[in-house]
Amino acid sequence: MDRATVLNNHSRISRAGKRQYHLWLFSGTSLEINLFQRFVFILLLWAPQTSFSNNDKENTKHSVPEISQSVAVPDSSNSPVVSLDTSTVPVLPSVETDLQEADDSEEVPVYVLEDFVVTTEQDRGYYSANALAGTRTNQALKDTPMTVSVINQQLIEDLNLSLMDDIGAAMAGVEEEGESFSNNILRLRSFQVRNQLFEFFPRSAALNFYNIERVEVIRGANSLVYGQASPGGKANMLPKKALFENDKLKVETEQGENGYSRTTVDANYQINDKVAVRLMGVTLQSEFDQRYKLFEFDGATAAVTFRPNQRTSLDLHLEYLDGVRNNPRAIEKNQTHRLGYTGILTDLPMTPDVVGLLSEGALNEIIQHEDKLAEYIASGIPNSAEINRINQNLNRRQLNIESAEDLKQFLSPILYKNVGSTSGPDNVRDSSGGYILGNLTHRFTDDLSLKFSAAHESMNGDHLLRLGNPLQLSSGTSPKSDKGLEPNANIEYDPENPDPDVMPSPVQKLYWRSQDVDNRIHALRTTFSLDAEVFGTKQQLLLGLDFDRITNKLRSYDLIYNGAKVSDTGYWDPRSRVQDYFRLSDLLSSNSPGIRYNNKSDFSQNFNSNAGYWELNPRFFNQFINIEPGGTLQGRSGHFQLSEKKENRVHTSALWLAAQGSYMRGRLNTLFGVRLDHIQLKSEVTNYFLTNTDASSTNPTSDRVTGRDPLYSRTKAHYTHASPTIGGLLWLNDSLAVFGNFAKSIQSPIGAQLDPTGKNIDPEYGTGYEGGIKLEFLDGQLSGQLTTYLIKKKNDHLTRLTNLQLETLYPEDEYEDIYVNNGSRNVFTPVGRQVGGITVEAKGFEADIFYNPTSRHSLSLAYAYSDPSFKSTPGGIADGFKYPGFAFHSVNLIGRYSFDYKGPLKGFYVGGNQKYRSESYYNKLYVDIDGDTRADAADENARSYELWLEDHFETTVFFGWSGLLKKAPGDPRLNLQLTVNNLFDEIDLINTGLTARYTNGRRFSLRASLQF
Repeated sequence: MDRATVLNNHSRISRAGKRQYHLWLFSGTSLEINLFQRFVFILLLWAPQTSFSNNDKENTKHSVPEISQSVAVPDSSNSPVVSLDTSTVPVLPSVETDLQEADDSEEVPVYVLEDFVVTTEQDRGYYSANALAGTRTNQALKDTPMTVSVINQQLIEDLNLSLMDDIGAAMAGVEEEGESFSNNILRLRSFQVRNQLFEFFPRSAALNFYNIERVEVIRGANSLVYGQASPGGKANMLPKKALFENDKLKVETEQGENGYSRTTVDANYQINDKVAVRLMGVTLQSEFDQRYKLFEFDGATAAVTFRPNQRTSLDLHLEYLDGVRNNPRAIEKNQTHRLGYTGILTDLPMTPDVVGLLSEGALNEIIQHEDKLAEYIASGIPNSAEINRINQNLNRRQLNIESAEDLKQFLSPILYKNVGSTSGPDNVRDSSGGYILGNLTHRFTDDLSLKFSAAHESMNGDHLLRLGNPLQLSSGTSPKSDKGLEPNANIEYDPENPDPDVMPSPVQKLYWRSQDVDNRIHALRTTFSLDAEVFGTKQQLLLGLDFDRITNKLRSYDLIYNGAKVSDTGYWDPRSRVQDYFRLSDLLSSNSPGIRYNNKSDFSQNFNSNAGYWELNPRFFNQFINIEPGGTLQGRSGHFQLSEKKENRVHTSALWLAAQGSYMRGRLNTLFGVRLDHIQLKSEVTNYFLTNTDASSTNPTSDRVTGRDPLYSRTKAHYTHASPTIGGLLWLNDSLAVFGNFAKSIQSPIGAQLDPTGKNIDPEYGTGYEGGIKLEFLDGQLSGQLTTYLIKKKNDHLTRLTNLQLETLYPEDEYEDIYVNNGSRNVFTPVGRQVGGITVEAKGFEADIFYNPTSRHSLSLAYAYSDPSFKSTPGGIADGFKYPGFAFHSVNLIGRYSFDYKGPLKGFYVGGNQKYRSESYYNKLYVDIDGDTRADAADENARSYELWLEDHFETTVFFGWSGLLKKAPGDPRLNLQLTVNNLFDEIDLINTGLTARYTNGRRFSLRASLQF
């Protein structure tokens, strides 16, 4: 694709949401539509013009029981009778009942419960009694020997949950990862969980809850029914389906601060007694407190349910989506010591709010770093050359930090609303595509049923990213220098109007990268369920066959100078990139001349352009750029050149067997199962600015490009793994049960998990143990579960060791291909940042309690304790260390109260959510003990300090009213709700992943819905 075309794609971004889309249909045709506007128009036209005659309507009413009707049906959970609420569950006619052609006015068919459809008639408030998560079939959670949590529709609506990130707001021990590129990554039991499931299928496409009925979260290492899974657990989204009930149309809009706007449409139509259709749509636009951060999403879904006969049901889910996001880079990690010696600890979050979180010892290392180096010199350890190097570094330092206030002053330009981001408004990720899901359910007999499902995902992405080196200071002889007065000069510094004569500002070297992304998923699921009686006991026997085929393709293009030399095989020198040089204080200004994209090199006006840097040395630059004598890079234009190519294919075939048994009249329940996965992985990575060609093959004084080849890595791997699951639950009495389980899991790499040399690391293997109590008191009004667990994960894919740790494991003398010369020294440039052989262990405790004394009261309390740590790492470099991003304690208290239906407050309700998370662990910070401007992690005398970030209290409250606009039955129902997120505006510095980030501030929103 032409690079100009890619950039033009980004120009269509509009925060008003009035964008035109090209919807690629599966026939390959292109249809230009204004997606949401036409979708709503079609619904409004269709609603009053359905094709039923009056007689058809009357006949159709008899094809399903009325909403208030209950039917006695067989139930696999050992209860003799269940009450079927047909308003929420599409059900099939009984196999044993033949529909008579007699008087329709007297004949009401009986419907049996589908094994593969979850029932909700026993739900109370925020408590859900049943789920599919345990075995892919409808099971009572109280009889399932594992830990499952459910976010039902009531909770989704009350808390305005709309994105995957929002799950963390409703569950203790579940956190959003906080990464900037997908917002689909969660942490369960402190472990990272990539790409959640969509009705048990893999999905990488973005999600919005406009078409989601409920979310089921299974915790722990369990690959039995989920397939590839993290040992922390997995979240499974269950989409809304077309229902056989009275036609309805619901239009809802929510408006809030920072330009937040979300509008949804949900229309369900019963065409006849065999076909029902549900059409859903959403449009969302939002900015945030952080500058440049935005998110836009548009989606449309058609759900169809077709019942050709009493035994068969076909569900289709057809979805189109388009999203744009600009997530600024996370808070920078300190690298200012590299080129402008400061003594500030490596990887310290660059924000003044971190200063008060430093321990006394860590702060003293910064303040007294010069004295510490003097002690090191006096120790006799360094030789004369090393002593000269230490003195040279000290002589070029630009900061003299003598107190905590000095450090705060230096970091003061970095505020909550800018987070030190230098990415600008054009750093966007634009993705669009479709998701198709089909389920065919057939009941052969009352005891034997089948579900066959297929899914297809097609996603394309156009990304324009601003990348660069970490924030640094540099020597006073460089034009990049920004040396001001020392911070202890007692001159007032205004971060909103930075003055370089008062405080030196870090500098950054940035460049532009464009990316094409192409993701494809093809998957099949087949599940047989057989209810049988074996030796007088009830057994549900399950057989499953799963097939996944996932392909990810990525093409990256970097902006390099016109005239840059490119070898015949595509290699080019990384110094050919069009570089933008900026002071941080200039980039934080919204009117900075270089904040927007252009194809020319920009530089801060505060740089000294007469220092010789911009007036080039042709002998040096002619090695990789054709430079005329007296030439300059300032303002020089460029073009996009292929920089990296990745293609990854993961094929998984799996067979799984399970038996869920009931004994002692339902008091003892067991689950035994095993899953056998065969995984084939093929990965190819070509990096065009790294080379595996020996440097001696070219003349370093004339040309560093000709004759060189890109760095190429190819991996083929096969993995076969058995994942057993063993669990049991025993009711000691009517109110108290004990349970336990053992399970294993596997999560294969997907091509993105590369080590520094570009090789894939092995799959993650998980082993988990659980034990606990399930309780049910007061006729089910009070229920819950208490769980303790131990999990081990081998080959952790999350952990990205710091540069200094990676450099220790991959020294330059052994891995010279991944060290690139930047003109002054060789810089470690890894292809990937993961390392195999890392084993992490987590132990913890969880409690979920629900109290629903009446239909007007609902209360849930959740608590999670987690303690993860590294058990073994390559070279023992992090053995025994705590796992970054975790917090020991997490609490959620959610409540709702609806006022008396007959009082003056009839229809009003109120509720809230109080979330608490204790201090989060950031990482270990190492000291540069030998003055070489690199922190020492592997030295036997290494000194390090743990950094813990802030705890976080967040209070959300909501107030609402729901009722008929008129008193006549069938009139439209109006719902109004005011929600205040983070009521007390608690903005804290936390860590839930790999980097520090700020929590969101207070936000008001008003939601209104009208249902016909």
